[in-house]
Parts: sequence; C-alpha cells; structure tokens
Amino acid sequence: SVVFDNAKASMPHGGRIQGKGLILFPGFREDAASFRIALKGDGIALDDALSSLGIESGNMSGKVSGVVEFDGPLTTALVSRVNGKVSVSLRDGHLARLKLFAGLTDYLAKNIPGISSLVDQSNAEMEGSISNGVIMASKILVSGDVFTITGSGTYSMPEDKLDITARVRIFKNNSIIGRLANPITWTFSKLLMEFKVYGSIDDPKWEYVSVIERLL
Repeated sequence: SVVFDNAKASMPHGGRIQGKGLILFPGFREDAASFRIALKGDGIALDDALSSLGIESGNMSGKVSGVVEFDGPLTTALVSRVNGKVSVSLRDGHLARLKLFAGLTDYLAKNIPGISSLVDQSNAEMEGSISNGVIMASKILVSGDVFTITGSGTYSMPEDKLDITARVRIFKNNSIIGRLANPITWTFSKLLMEFKVYGSIDDPKWEYVSVIERLL
C-alpha cells in the first residue's frame, strides 16, 4: 500500500486544502487495487472550487468549506463505482447566478414583478453520501434575502442526471420586499412553493409543482 498523510495545498484565490490518501494493492493484483481519500477545505474561493469540478463559475464570490471522503477501485469505470460522503458549506456567495439555479430565477423573474432587479447574497449547506457515483443529498439548504431553498435528492455523476425536490420560500427578509413597489410581490412572500429539479448540471430544469402552504 501507498499512504499520503497530511498533504496540504493553497488555492489560487485563497483558502487551503489538507487531506490524506491510501492506495491499496492486495496481492499486487491490478484488478483488486483501490483507493481512499479524505479532504478538508477551509475558506476556498467558490470559483476555484467550481473550476476544480469542471463547472463554469463566472468569477463568482463566496467561500467554501467542508469535508469530502471517497473511495473506490482503481478502474476505468471509476466514476460509477465511487462511494463516500460529503459535507460542505458556502458563505457570502451569489448562487442565483449559477446555471443550476437559472430555471428558478427565470421562473421568479416571469412571475414576481421587480425581483430580477435584486441581487441575492446567499449562504448554503449540503450534506450527503455517495454510492456508486450517485450523490444522495439528505440536506440541501440555500438561505438568502430573496429566496430560501430547502431540499433533498440525488445527482448521478455517471449519467449527469439531477433528481431533486426543492421547496422555495420567497423573501425571508421583509425589508427586501419594501424595495419593490408592486403589491403583487407581497402575495408571493407568503408562499412556500415546491419544484422538481431534473436534467443535467449544465442544463437543469425547474418544474413548478404546487404551493405547499401559505405562510403567515
């Protein structure tokens, strides 16, 4: 076996990553070789984190921290056989600008007068596990002034396929509503709406399902 312990690296725009890894060669058999990696990041720029995953960030702000652990066989079908767990958080980001949220922001812009003029600064958290290349998110939370999202679901890395149920509340902070003159906006501020999110990471679809409840 080969062990990498206490590895450290600095990211281009700030933040650090530290971790450890293990490569196993039982009986020196190539078909039995496997690996384990554990990484911990702190204060990493969001655009650096996204770029490392091959996702266009558009020079976005925000700092990412979290822990990722994964393992799998050393094989050509690696992605479909990776297992592990993940817990990450984002502070002071602008997630509404990501392609992942484009469907939601388009829906809101079409249905809520004036919302497209607002810039939403948000925090986010995600916790979940990975099984055979499928990320199963048990907790998704995006909290901002314009909208707050809670949800859960899966993302298949081998198929590039999202399957998420998201519940969206508009305008957590009533002071934000005051910046919009149209009274129609107040109606939406009392609603908790459910969406299905599906498709690929680069072209996700947000499908409105229903109003879950009217908040007081």
